[in-house]
Amino acid sequence: MDDLFRIGIIVRPHGIKGDVKVMPVTSEPGRFMDLSEAVLIKTDGTESMVHPDNARMQKGMVLLHLRECNDADGAEALRGSELFVTRENAIPLSEGEYYVKDLIGLKALDENMDLIGTVSDIFPTGANDVYVIKRDGGKDILVPAVAHFVREINAADGYIVFHLEDGL
Repeated sequence: MDDLFRIGIIVRPHGIKGDVKVMPVTSEPGRFMDLSEAVLIKTDGTESMVHPDNARMQKGMVLLHLRECNDADGAEALRGSELFVTRENAIPLSEGEYYVKDLIGLKALDENMDLIGTVSDIFPTGANDVYVIKRDGGKDILVPAVAHFVREINAADGYIVFHLEDGL
């Protein structure tokens, strides 16, 4: 799972020809339009490679046809399944960008390089992402993902340096 990136959850079948309605969980829902293969993980944990051959957007959802699914019963069996792409098929990042999953678990350090805790989650808000720093024996700290508070990200060495102010 370390090299898989979740991009969508199959919500329900759509029509009688095996199409499924997918809730995208990626920052780039348009990526489904060019998707040629994905890893499907069913609710029972079974995993298989699938090949989308038709995708279209509808009201914030993706209507998707998989070559491996050609009827409504097959589509129903996929309800609740999750779609993933491999790291090789993930959207390329620009300089200074990171995949969220690569930041979870990094040490959170202050500007003196003292340990604050561990990055346990990152969640989006309307303006910017927010880092959740889990502290041993203390309350979690929420830090906006902006340059003022995030001073250095060194994923290779396993840490992020934060500037913390009173009130965080």
